[in-house]
Amino acid sequence: MKNYVLALALFAAIPAQAGDLTLDINGASRHSKDTYRYQGKTHKYNESNLGAGLTYGVNKYVGVTAGFFDNSYYQTTVYAGVKLGYDIVFGDVVVSPGVQAGYASGYADTPVQSSSLQPVVLPNLRVSYRGVGVTVGYVPRVASGVTDSVSVVTVQLNIRLGAKP
Repeated sequence: MKNYVLALALFAAIPAQAGDLTLDINGASRHSKDTYRYQGKTHKYNESNLGAGLTYGVNKYVGVTAGFFDNSYYQTTVYAGVKLGYDIVFGDVVVSPGVQAGYASGYADTPVQSSSLQPVVLPNLRVSYRGVGVTVGYVPRVASGVTDSVSVVTVQLNIRLGAKP
């Protein structure tokens, strides 16, 4: 875990002058099912996924991102990846369809039973106004047990911290 925190701290030190730097506040999710079975017991999914991260805009279409949140199984997830997207501008309103791909930890002792790092692909849509936005993501059909699967909608608040001069 120390390595993840160190990587996030180094990532945060990237100067904002090189591109957009955005604070991502991870907040909530909605699962296609309310409960899951694990180790013979029924559990409710965690839909309060508090955490934070940063996204650094490398160029007009690519950003790198890292952060953490409480996942659906009440475990801490640390993630890192690449965001691909395109901004459609309507005055002060920006609509950005995109996709995020990377790796996430925190799913080893859960119904997913993944290794220490789980590959993740997250289609998303961000709508922002003057640097403050909301990103809605969609995780299609994640395995949550041997015969069960669930899809997840996620919500994240985004606040631009810096931009190119």
